[in-house]
Amino acid sequence: MITSICWFRCDLRLIDNPAFKQACQESDVLLPIYIHPNYFEEKTSWGFSRVSENRKIFLEESLRDLQKQLRMMGSELLEITGDPLAIFKDLHFKFDANRIYCEKIEAPEELEQEAVIRKAGFNLKFSHPFYLLSLRSS
Repeated sequence: MITSICWFRCDLRLIDNPAFKQACQESDVLLPIYIHPNYFEEKTSWGFSRVSENRKIFLEESLRDLQKQLRMMGSELLEITGDPLAIFKDLHFKFDANRIYCEKIEAPEELEQEAVIRKAGFNLKFSHPFYLLSLRSS
């Protein structure tokens, strides 16, 4: 039996989410998860919040909508705050989940995070946003 994790990062939809679709097709058991980053409450070196109040409200609304969609499918969104690697190690220990499906994000912090997770032995399976896929086929 294959138990996998679907890591929702920026793409918080189900209908047109290629990572979620692939995870559903290739897994017997799927753990949908959103990891709240520790840095949400940090300040920049200039004293500004890294994440605005409007962004936090939008994220909360998007996560509630995602949770609602998952419940309609008989599932539940796990929301955890912390370090992704530590969280994935814990989920691997509890559920023997080694595959992690998520969208590819080409940004420095996310790329560094992905490298650390891969180095720990996890199998990251990436999807690309549909707009990038449509640009490639042009």
